[in-house]
Amino acid sequence: MGTTQLLVKYRATGTLPDLNEYGGTRWRSHGKIFMVRYVFTPMGTKTSVSPCTGIDALDHRKQQVYSPNFSMTQTPELGRFSFDAQTNQSVPQWPSSAKTEPVTSGHAVYDRINKANGATYNKRWLGGKTEEDNATCHPLGGCSLGLATGNLGEVKSCPGMYVMDSSMFPDSLVANPTLSTMAFAERSIERIIAQSR
Repeated sequence: MGTTQLLVKYRATGTLPDLNEYGGTRWRSHGKIFMVRYVFTPMGTKTSVSPCTGIDALDHRKQQVYSPNFSMTQTPELGRFSFDAQTNQSVPQWPSSAKTEPVTSGHAVYDRINKANGATYNKRWLGGKTEEDNATCHPLGGCSLGLATGNLGEVKSCPGMYVMDSSMFPDSLVANPTLSTMAFAERSIERIIAQSR
């Protein structure tokens, strides 16, 4: 988010006046919804306290949902950043409806798992709700490849300025973006160096 916030701010304040209209658009979460379940199967005297399952399943729309005890799925709604001159900050604008489809996808998978395993949702940890949909650990987009940047991450109309973080993804990855971000950055750096020789 920081890269996108800086670029939108600098466009609005005149530092980067030529930054195109796509800077600050196509922002989203990666559809992470936290769910806590009770599983009543005895595990013995030694059990792990961290999630030790990984589920790769299809939701009600036949789209992928990946879940290590929380679900990550496609988030169809896109947000954008706008600049607030009073606070001198770039602020994400994201519709509340953006949470609807990830919650539905998460329940489509976890309801089946609960039914098959005799488990239930633990609402105590999440303030009486079956899911927590108010946060994301991995925001994506805002400086999307092919729109705000070229295919190596170079910001259009700003030669020599590159975006190498998760803001360059144009869509949800349905997984933790860390390795994809590192792979993209490594690939781009190698090509940038090769082109500069």
